[in-house]
Formats: sequence, C-alpha cells, structure tokens
Amino acid sequence: MLRTSLFAQVGVALLAGVLVGRLWPDVGTAAQPLGDGFVRLIKAMIAPLVFCVVVAGITKAGDLKSFGRMGLKALIWFEIATTVALVVGLLAGNLAGPGKGMNIDPSSLDASAVDEKTGGGELPSTSEFILHSLPDSAVGAFAENSLLQVLVLACLVGAALLHLGHTKVPAILPAIEQAQEVVFAVVGFIMKLAPLAVFGATAHLVGEYGLGALSTYGKLIAVCYAVALIFLVLLALALKALTGISLWKFIRYTREE
Repeated sequence: MLRTSLFAQVGVALLAGVLVGRLWPDVGTAAQPLGDGFVRLIKAMIAPLVFCVVVAGITKAGDLKSFGRMGLKALIWFEIATTVALVVGLLAGNLAGPGKGMNIDPSSLDASAVDEKTGGGELPSTSEFILHSLPDSAVGAFAENSLLQVLVLACLVGAALLHLGHTKVPAILPAIEQAQEVVFAVVGFIMKLAPLAVFGATAHLVGEYGLGALSTYGKLIAVCYAVALIFLVLLALALKALTGISLWKFIRYTREE
C-alpha cells in the first residue's frame, strides 16, 4: 500500500520534510526547487488541458444555438458560483484568521515585489480587460499561459467545428480528443512527483521558519478544506434544486475526474 498509494507517499514525504527541515535547516531550505519545479510542470499543462477540454465539450453541443444557450447558462452559473465562493472565503478568512501567528515584520517585505504582482494596485478598465482577453497570437496565448486568451481561442475553434460540421473536418475532433487523453496522461505522470514536491516545500518551510510555522499552515489548510466542503455542499444543493440530479449520483459520475 505504501508503494502504490499516492496519499501514503505524500504523508511519508511530509514527515520526512519536517524531519530534514528541523535537523538540517540548510538542506531543507535548499530543497525548495523540488516544490517550485512541480508547480511549474503543473502550470505548463493547464493551458493545453483547458483548450482540449473546452473544444471537445463545445463540439458535443450539437449546433451553434445550443452552444450559445449552454454558454450563457455556464456564464451565469460561473458568476453566481464565483460570488458565493468569494463571500464564503471572505467570511472564513475574517472569522478564522488563518494568517495569524506568522509574525512577519512588514518592514522586511519588498514593496516593489508586491507592486509587481498587483500592478501597483491599479485595476484595468473594461476596455483594457476585454482587449487583454483577446489573443494577438495563438502561440503567444499558450506561451504566456494566459488562460483567458486560451479559453477564447478554444471557444472560437469549438464554434468553428460546430459550424463546419464533423463531415467536413472528420480528423480534427478525434485528434483533439486524443490530445486531451495525452494531456491527462502527462498530468498523471506529474502527479507521481507530488511526494517530492511536498517534501521540498515542507523541508523549506521548516528550515526557513521553524516548526512553529507548521501550526499556522496547518490551520490555513484546515480552513481551506472546511471552506471547500461548505462551498461544495452549497453547490450540491443548488444543483439539486435546479436540475434534480442526486448529489451522490453526480459524485459517482465525476469521481474519476
């Protein structure tokens, strides 16, 4: 079981990371690239995965009118679900305070790094946001890992396939579906590296900040899982009310994903 269960491997890697970070802090700090590399590999597969899944899903809509109705419903559902997730997350963050206890000195933070991540706190205008969502290069959208642009491309390709019909482009859809299977297989390979990533991240955390940081991060993880569970329950209730689909039937249908 220990050799075949990814969960067990991650658990062992977590304990090993704590041990290494506690006994050899320098070694633990140096293990950070293991976690960073894993994240980079996962990010590299997100854009191809989104493209293949969206194109394959759109082509199963039947026709452009059905695609339009489905897209509008999906957009409305996305906006409502995102708003609910935002409210639940804000409430949990303010009530539980999962970041308390880090004892970070604000004077030690690099303000320029914050500005670089947030764009100096300036929000783009509506026109700028729309223009940014439109790719100026198909390759560039994937190279820059711009998921919104990839999504726009996927919708255009899927709509074009619906418009042309499967008889005119018989080889494209099977190729996209096969590419989707390949991407899922690659993600499966990458996930096998999760124990190494957990080891590196945990060893770096303990080596850099000490064992005290584990309790703070543990609280953060617990709050995240609790909020995710609450959010899933709310979505399940909404799904039941709108479609009548049983929660357990839905879980059985999607558990492989």
